[in-house]
Amino acid sequence: MGFLRTDENGARGVTFYDDSEGEMYNVAVVSGTSAATNTFVYDPSNHRLYAPTSLTMAAGDKVFALYAADGYTSATENKYFEILDSVNRPDSVGAIRQGQVEIYIVSDNDTSYKNAWRLTGCTVTSDLTREALAELGHLGPYDRPLTLPIPITVTIDTTAGDLEHWSRFADRYSEYDANTMTEIDLADLMASEDLKLVVKVFAQTDEEAGGTGANRKVAADSDLIGQAYWHNGVRGTYTAGDREYALKTIIVEHLKITDEAYTLDMGANATQTFGFRSTNDLYVVKGDLDITYITSGNKVRRNS
Repeated sequence: MGFLRTDENGARGVTFYDDSEGEMYNVAVVSGTSAATNTFVYDPSNHRLYAPTSLTMAAGDKVFALYAADGYTSATENKYFEILDSVNRPDSVGAIRQGQVEIYIVSDNDTSYKNAWRLTGCTVTSDLTREALAELGHLGPYDRPLTLPIPITVTIDTTAGDLEHWSRFADRYSEYDANTMTEIDLADLMASEDLKLVVKVFAQTDEEAGGTGANRKVAADSDLIGQAYWHNGVRGTYTAGDREYALKTIIVEHLKITDEAYTLDMGANATQTFGFRSTNDLYVVKGDLDITYITSGNKVRRNS
């Protein structure tokens, strides 16, 4: 079976968290078609996992199953795996082009997504190192938990700009926009605690959509018509003339600027590279997300 965790005897296992006791332990899982007394039972014919009949679950208890699937089905109820078809995943998306990606640096006071930069590249890296936990009596590790905290680095490449770049990093863009800002020092750059990177990936390029951001539209002959989209966690179906929403939104919270590099070569445009660092706060949201959900003190958090 494809379960990746093991119990204390080395058998394939499922993790159970007892909220009342504050304990987490692995319970053996076997193959079968009905529940058993002291083990989890996995039925491969319908991908159903039965809990042990001797296990009494209460509010707050959790079951964690890491499973490597070797097949998928859409013909049974309570399925864990579902085939992605053209309705759930737009089939018009192949290689991502620059007109399909929009990137924003957002502060907590922003009320709309604004991108006035000349961005040429963005890299988001997270170190998902897992520690293999070994024990005497078993050759293989019994678990591989993530090493916490998880460091996240962000690098943004742009053609050379002016104080507008730095005003966003320092959360002083409103002063820049009002022509009242005259300088920025290092203390300003390190003062902001709520700087966020937002990356949105779309099915259409800006040329196909007729604009960027909220001005993206679904044309009358677009392949997106009839396909599903997600906006602020609500599912809808595209019709001609609708606004196009992002396929996914990537958010990195609590950015701190760490470095900057300026490059000027003979015969080429000057470029700047900005480096940022965060910890743990990297989120990928299905569909599009309005800015009001991540500003004014609001943050992205997974469902409990």
